[in-house]
Amino acid sequence: QGSATVVGCSLSSSTGYGLWAYATGRLKLVDSELDGRKAAALFEGESSGLVRNNRLEKCASFGILVQHTASPVLEGNVFRGVKKAAVYVKDFAKPCVRECRFEANESSGIFVCESACPVVEKNEFRGHTMPAIMVKDQASGLVRGNVIEGN
Repeated sequence: QGSATVVGCSLSSSTGYGLWAYATGRLKLVDSELDGRKAAALFEGESSGLVRNNRLEKCASFGILVQHTASPVLEGNVFRGVKKAAVYVKDFAKPCVRECRFEANESSGIFVCESACPVVEKNEFRGHTMPAIMVKDQASGLVRGNVIEGN
């Protein structure tokens, strides 16, 4: 099982993914700034990890993409001006998204589809052009204690 810790970094202006956790890899991303990327981070396979206290701004695609059976914890992050869903959860993924701020993203704050089952709690959603939280297909999950304004 591979693992990586990224602390206090700035990643910007690239056509690829900022960080990619695959198979059973663990990724820890803390106190960093990511902008202008295809997607700031990708979790897939059975990957896990922690994404805490980061700023993800103006990503050209998704802020964070979580797929397959990945289960990262996304906590205390700010997502602003992301082109597509700030957090996109699909397949059978089970992330926990808590205490994050979603502001003026060009799509939804969190988009959940297929059979994904996230926990979404204590987040703030403001000023999106689409619903703050979108759920489709057989997706389920727990949504509690969030603040949604101006969507």
